[in-house]
Amino acid sequence: MHYSSLFVIVLVASIIGLCASVKQKKVNLAPDKTARLVQHAIDCVAATGVSPDVLMQFRQGHVGSDDKSQQFVHCLLKRLSLVSKDGHGKTQRVLDLYPDSVDKEGIKKAFDECNKLNGSTPTETSFKVFVCFHKTSPVVIGL
Repeated sequence: MHYSSLFVIVLVASIIGLCASVKQKKVNLAPDKTARLVQHAIDCVAATGVSPDVLMQFRQGHVGSDDKSQQFVHCLLKRLSLVSKDGHGKTQRVLDLYPDSVDKEGIKKAFDECNKLNGSTPTETSFKVFVCFHKTSPVVIGL
């Protein structure tokens, strides 16, 4: 199944900006990182069979906890080399996504706290860390 590039870009931007509050600063990815993210998102949509309806829920800030949503998030984070085999995040890899102009200490603090969460599987763990981090990080990434 093929999805238009525009749909995928909106989807990925929505997932990354998930649960952003007014208190959170938004920064954009570098163009090369954006292209890589979009390609991995396309691959993960195909790999997980996640429904476009579920993806639109991400856009609206609603995170489904169903298996396909968790699999999609885990797939994307894994392909971006942001998680280890156990599903926990790789702190330095996550920090490297952000420009030097942002509060990396605040980001690290939020990420380290969320990275303490555990699930019953690596997929569930990475999903829990993802949701927590995007709720608590002082800076979110957009496209």
